[in-house]
Amino acid sequence: MKRTCLSIIIAGLLAFSAVTFLFPVPLYPNCFTATIQPIQICDDSGRTCSAIAFDRQALQSIFQQADLTLNILPIRSFFNSVYQTIDSIEEGNALLGYQPGVIGPIPDPGIDKTASPPVLNVWFAESSFSPPGVVALAFVDYNRAWVICGVRAEVETLILAHALAHNFGLDHVDHPANLMNEVFSPINTSLDDLQVAIIQASRFVTPVLEADQKLK
Repeated sequence: MKRTCLSIIIAGLLAFSAVTFLFPVPLYPNCFTATIQPIQICDDSGRTCSAIAFDRQALQSIFQQADLTLNILPIRSFFNSVYQTIDSIEEGNALLGYQPGVIGPIPDPGIDKTASPPVLNVWFAESSFSPPGVVALAFVDYNRAWVICGVRAEVETLILAHALAHNFGLDHVDHPANLMNEVFSPINTSLDDLQVAIIQASRFVTPVLEADQKLK
């Protein structure tokens, strides 16, 4: 099983401005949907929880390139002080259920109480053991991802989009301005035609029937 980490260069964070993103406008109406479950990690007492700050509209705009609309569910909470800060890559692996040599993710006990297999589940940790370094972790074509909080909404949005794209089946590319470029940058928002096809074929993506669209 392939595991993919998102690495971020601190210069990319410093260069990130609060100006509006320039996202491509889709040529066709959205005809695919996927459901995302944000999961807020809290300490055992529930007094301290991660601050989720991604921009939902900006996130939708990125995936509109694939004619994909995200159904983002209300935030759920997961109470576990161990995972509120990701202190090592092994801890991140444990949160997502990654075990070397094991086919398919097997989550730490208790995580499945929050996870829903048909839904892409994303855990938001308060901090990680790097930066610069790993700020998100996701399985290519598998459920579950974790994303760091404590950064600006624009940064968190692109980190989340990159992680979700891994779940949708995309791997890293070297193309400038592509969402899946491992060298993180505020202009990395584009998807190419092959990536769009992979996303639309993902087991987490559902086609929306034309009749359903007319009813809306």
